[in-house]
Amino acid sequence: MVEILAEAEAPASVTCAHEAIAARLSPLLGKADVSRRFVLLVDDPRDFVADFVARGAGRTVGANATWVRIIDRWRGRGLLAVAHPGYVTSEADLIVLAEPGMLVRPVLRDLCVWAFQGLGLQRVVARLQPSEAHLAGYLQRAGFWHEGVARDFFGPDADAALWGMSVFRCRWLPPPRLAIPTADTSPPSSLVRH
Repeated sequence: MVEILAEAEAPASVTCAHEAIAARLSPLLGKADVSRRFVLLVDDPRDFVADFVARGAGRTVGANATWVRIIDRWRGRGLLAVAHPGYVTSEADLIVLAEPGMLVRPVLRDLCVWAFQGLGLQRVVARLQPSEAHLAGYLQRAGFWHEGVARDFFGPDADAALWGMSVFRCRWLPPPRLAIPTADTSPPSSLVRH
């Protein structure tokens, strides 16, 4: 798994949100061990990603979108994940296009590290078209919760099944530290004054 620990300043010459994020994450991803099975890439051109998402999901890549591509070196397969931050900056719409066999535990863990630690998101949301109902089992096993239906999201009478995951319920990451102590810090009963 790639650890995303430090934040570097983005160069002043960036033109979109993805370039700023890629500039911050590229040095960290470049340090990955070459013997690693899964490789994370953030340097794909916007036109390539936009065309791939349009053909694969029938959606567009927004102005603030950012993406990561994960390649399985052993099997020669790949996955493309695109996050669309919405109006709420801590939440993003997630589009994942994957070849068969790519949604395995190490990849899910890397995607969660990318979304929650690398991008700093609190929630990710996946919307399934009615023709993709068979993918609901994948989302549930990945840790997403079914949150309802977004009426007419994909057009007239084309509802979206809404699935979400928060950083606090993500099973692929260690639980975040709480600001309050979770252990009982009261003195033992023999020291309590009555």
